Amino acid sequence: MDKYIGFDISSKDVNACVTQKNQRERYATIGPHVGAMRKFLANERKDNSRVHLSFGTSGPSASQ
Repeated sequence: MDKYIGFDISSKDVNACVTQKNQRERYATIGPHVGAMRKFLANERKDNSRVHLSFGTSGPSASQ
């Protein structure tokens, strides 16, 4: 099963949205460091799902 995950990254946190066919969207807030993002993605793959990821930025860094 494919999962589509969007990360909205700011300097304080990362907001994640997970979508999957025939499932409700799920949301999570994780830390802004690479380790937290890797752990989140590894957890999403535990059920052998194929993960598709997109990134966005918010806050002052988004306008530069």
